[in-house]
Amino acid sequence: ARYPESACNFSVSDPNAKGVLVHYLLKLGRGISVEERFNLYNKKTRNQVRKSYLNNLRVEIGTPPKEFYDLYLVNMKRLKSIARDQSYFERLQKFLGESVICFSLFDGDVLVGCNYAALSQNYIILLLNLSRSEYWDRNINDRMYDELIAWAIQHGIEFVDFGASVKRDKSHSHFKEGFGASRRVIIDKKQINFFAQIRLFFAQKTRNFRLRFNKLMI
Repeated sequence: ARYPESACNFSVSDPNAKGVLVHYLLKLGRGISVEERFNLYNKKTRNQVRKSYLNNLRVEIGTPPKEFYDLYLVNMKRLKSIARDQSYFERLQKFLGESVICFSLFDGDVLVGCNYAALSQNYIILLLNLSRSEYWDRNINDRMYDELIAWAIQHGIEFVDFGASVKRDKSHSHFKEGFGASRRVIIDKKQINFFAQIRLFFAQKTRNFRLRFNKLMI
């Protein structure tokens, strides 16, 4: 009654639920050790994770490194996506503070990969997975996901959320499943009057058109 116009997103385990987005959630059993995490992974993922440590790359866990935004731009250009302004991340980090945690992978002084995550009590969610494609043969994404899971176990985190993606992204989904994560569908529910629905419909269409136009200009 107080909020006649509202919109909410829900995560549900029903695989038949209608929704454009999905996310993969890894539930870590209480008492699981760092060594036991490999029992969660499928065989291929275990092998790729072990391979990812057979190099001189080093990991740093903490605040976003100074090279983070440049790596973000590299990834957005490769994906032909519209990049957010750097001020967005500055505001996000100012608001969330130490809850923003980065798992950064370096080759010497070069940042080659970064998992940008946010922590809330016993739940950590991956907001961005960034990497340099020329290092993919070293399985750096497997390394960063494994570092995230190992860190979560060490800190008593119960849920690791690998973040939202579209249903049609099969390869990305398969990658996350390899770490033992379960697929969940994100559905949205709205409580708004008819005229507000019409307004939002055209506002969304206008936004989509601008995004497509801007993407063509990249």
